[in-house]
Amino acid sequence: MVAQLMADGLSNREIGERLHIALSTVKGYSRIIFDKLHLKRRTEAVARARNLGLIQYHTWKTKPDWARKYLLCADDLCRATAVKEA
Repeated sequence: MVAQLMADGLSNREIGERLHIALSTVKGYSRIIFDKLHLKRRTEAVARARNLGLIQYHTWKTKPDWARKYLLCADDLCRATAVKEA
């Protein structure tokens, strides 16, 4: 759920409010996601989770311009990471 909300463009604070959990808990879950996917950046985590089918991304076209740019940049980062790892 945290990864999906990150993909939706919510901040850690907004994720905590939405899920009724502490900010430190959100950060802890984010760190677990980063560690399991072997990543360091939020955009990389979102892109990798999308590519692995762990989160839905069919609604991204309804996001504001800044969110669409964020998601497109995340795709580019993921592709760059995949090429670098190969």
